[in-house]
Amino acid sequence: MGNEESQQAAPFGAMTVKEFCEAMQIDRSTLWKLRQRGEAPEILFVGRKVLITYRAAEQWARAMEAKSQATGEREIA
Repeated sequence: MGNEESQQAAPFGAMTVKEFCEAMQIDRSTLWKLRQRGEAPEILFVGRKVLITYRAAEQWARAMEAKSQATGEREIA
């Protein structure tokens, strides 16, 4: 548990797709293209709401950053 405590945990909660796209500076269409390719963050469907948890957003951003560094890519879509 010591290693987990040294890493800052993502806050509990979720954001809408619109909020996520604004935070990541991507278009909604880009998010859905990523989802079709299996490269989007985990999406929750709660009733009629479509949400992305802060934890899923953080994990996705880290994975995309690692992918970008490994391949030298600049674009994600």
